[in-house]
Amino acid sequence: MSNRSWNTEALVLSVSSFSSDHRNVSLLVPQEHGCTIVPATLFGGARSKLRGMVSTYQSGQVWLYSNPIKNSNKITDFSVSAYRMELRESLARSWCAAVCSEITIKTCGTVNWQLVNAFLDGLCVSDDEGCERGLLRFLWRLLQTAGVAPDIFHCGTCGIEIAANAASCPAETCCAVYSPAEDECFCSSCRRFDAHTFPLSAEAFRYLYAVTEKAPGYSRHLPLSPAAYGELKRFLFFLTEKMAGAPLKTFQMGYV
Repeated sequence: MSNRSWNTEALVLSVSSFSSDHRNVSLLVPQEHGCTIVPATLFGGARSKLRGMVSTYQSGQVWLYSNPIKNSNKITDFSVSAYRMELRESLARSWCAAVCSEITIKTCGTVNWQLVNAFLDGLCVSDDEGCERGLLRFLWRLLQTAGVAPDIFHCGTCGIEIAANAASCPAETCCAVYSPAEDECFCSSCRRFDAHTFPLSAEAFRYLYAVTEKAPGYSRHLPLSPAAYGELKRFLFFLTEKMAGAPLKTFQMGYV
């Protein structure tokens, strides 16, 4: 980069203090093929205008000064286009946003820019239950866009389309089982249970199928029983930590 001063669209993922006046900032920046995380420094005391502008989960246009000798980036200006103050108004919203941030940082920004920003925007207008279901949809779409989601729609043994059976099964019936050891799903006829597998009821399976195949507005309004929510939470949390390569503190912490 010949010009040390540059600007880009960015999402603030995290802000932390390293002195009484200065901040370390992690920025998610879109690129031609995916995203990257840019570490930056924000200088200025309590009266600095930028301290109020550069806040977690806000996005907009950022101006940076890069020093290739010190391998550092300094934020010189930030024009906010999305403040997302609503994320601080409930524990559920704050927790879901923190999950998104931690995943993005731990996967070094290998996420979809539109998906992350749309998720945060959706949290701003959702109640607690909507946030919880929205997180499940976000995680499944994230796994799919990253190319690491297992094929849950075909049996790993017989190859049958599991969706065809799930469509006619009672909601609580187990129609598929995911095996981490084989990273495959098995239908009700070929399924194998042990302490490490993840059973998916017809309701849970139909929910993931809707997220994959239907428009976002369709799955957003689908009801989800507590039992099916619990199944999907355990399944998707496992897959997400597998993708991240480490346990996620936000998963362990929860918001209650």
